[in-house]
Amino acid sequence: MNVTVSRVFRSAWRPLIGVFALGSALFGCDKATDPAPVALDELKFAFGLKVLDQGNGAVRLKWTGVNNEEDFSGYNIYGAKDNSAITALEGKSIKLLDDKGDVDATGKATLGKMGYNGKDWETAGPATNEKGDFAVYPYYKLKNGEDAILPSCLPSGTSGTDGLECKTLTAEGNTGTVNGPTYFDVTGLKIGSNYCFTVLATLKSGKKAAPATSEVRCIVPRAKVTPTADLTWQSGAVATLDLAALRNACGTSGGSACTLSPSAPVASNDQMCNTTKSICLDYFSQPYFTASSVSGIQDLGYYALGFDDPTFPRVPKMVRGTVQNVDGYSLQGQSIPVVADHIYAIADGEQESPSSFYYHLIYVKSVSSTTATVELRVSNKIDTP
Repeated sequence: MNVTVSRVFRSAWRPLIGVFALGSALFGCDKATDPAPVALDELKFAFGLKVLDQGNGAVRLKWTGVNNEEDFSGYNIYGAKDNSAITALEGKSIKLLDDKGDVDATGKATLGKMGYNGKDWETAGPATNEKGDFAVYPYYKLKNGEDAILPSCLPSGTSGTDGLECKTLTAEGNTGTVNGPTYFDVTGLKIGSNYCFTVLATLKSGKKAAPATSEVRCIVPRAKVTPTADLTWQSGAVATLDLAALRNACGTSGGSACTLSPSAPVASNDQMCNTTKSICLDYFSQPYFTASSVSGIQDLGYYALGFDDPTFPRVPKMVRGTVQNVDGYSLQGQSIPVVADHIYAIADGEQESPSSFYYHLIYVKSVSSTTATVELRVSNKIDTP
């Protein structure tokens, strides 16, 4: 079950334990819905959380755990939709113990806003249980018609490219260890909505918890688009991609209509992108992407694993009121080479000189002199810097 970790990595925790060895303090109820946070020397927290968009409302949570503790029972997965208080915590952990080792009331209340409601991720769970006690409901699976409120998952199985799968729990008493990366898949999210997640290590079937969560990470799911054919280029001609029409076809859940059909190349003497379609496909001894009068393009760089690459950054925002060549975005007629294993951000406006955009992504899997195999992620959420 374990993922091997080097002695150097293990030793990195020793100074942390000295700094954060906080005294135990109870949330109050000492049960899975209201766990008792304990000191770092008793239970280490999860860290390095990333949220990767798998398309069509599915995301993969990836983090690292160094949990060899006796009675380690897995991780609680918490999530929330469109909560500004949570979004403001992007990249930060939620502290459950303060510097004196007492329960951090603010952290406890914040985690309560990320409780699971037992059905979906659209609304938070109740702040209190049926007895009126404070409760933080992690993601859980229903069993035999009853609520199986336990640690969300426990890493197990054979480690692969993404580490160990954190497998959903439906019964108490499961224990194990993990040393390295692990992942958990979340489905049922709506394209265009903003969701935030965090992960909390637990002991004793979820009745005890780490002194802090992992970082909070947020994501806006996009539609996964598979082209009906490869993109094609032709010397002396221009083709267009209408991502606005594609955005409308994909809706909030993707589906069979969410397919890419670029226009056929049209002969053009000046090869300018004179269109209000999203972007153009130009050819000047090699394929290029060119921005139109309503869009901008940025090459985000090389990502060998495409959208599954854990180093993939948040998409940068267009920061000026008109489409300009800012931070790599191209003006009309200023083209960007199409390169294999690169991801491109498309800022797509709805009219000339837009001030807000839909941000789409194109991953180029392979490219030849006149064709490219691509995968797209299309957003239906408009962003205003």
